[in-house]
Amino acid sequence: LYSSMTGYWSVKDEQNSKTGNRMLCSPINKGEILTGKVLGCIMVTLVQGFLVLIFSKFVLNAYWGDNIWPIIAVIISEAVMAVSIGVGIAFAVRSEAASSVILNTVVPVMVFFGGGYAPFEVLGKVIRKISVISPVRWMNQAIFSAIYKNDYSLISIAVTINLAIAVLFVITSSLIYKKEAA
Repeated sequence: LYSSMTGYWSVKDEQNSKTGNRMLCSPINKGEILTGKVLGCIMVTLVQGFLVLIFSKFVLNAYWGDNIWPIIAVIISEAVMAVSIGVGIAFAVRSEAASSVILNTVVPVMVFFGGGYAPFEVLGKVIRKISVISPVRWMNQAIFSAIYKNDYSLISIAVTINLAIAVLFVITSSLIYKKEAA
């Protein structure tokens, strides 16, 4: 989820340097600019994620289960979601300070409630109940179930949650971007 900063800064840097106005003078529309920005950030995030996966598998000998493709699907959907959140926050919140506070608060909280820092099972019943709001929880459960139980039933739930959040943030970004003056 920290790659949401990649999406965020790709938009904010453009807004701060006023390069967006120059791009709008070219024969491409705002939708194409936004799509290119999001896809570029997703590709950067995927390269980072796959480097970690490859390093952990071949250098650290981490076990990723018998079928790695469902795990890769979750990683791809997570990259799409994270970048979309960052882009959405960049368009929705004008203040860099406020945006930074939002991302630097929401991301660790979602990771905490998802069991990213410690297994949420050991943190008590209240945390387990709250954890359902975190997409990280659904991703972790899907990945661990696939790896250790050969149970792939949660993969589609995790991917759907990630992509639904991504769609929400991309639509919001698109609507706000279209309203901006050129």
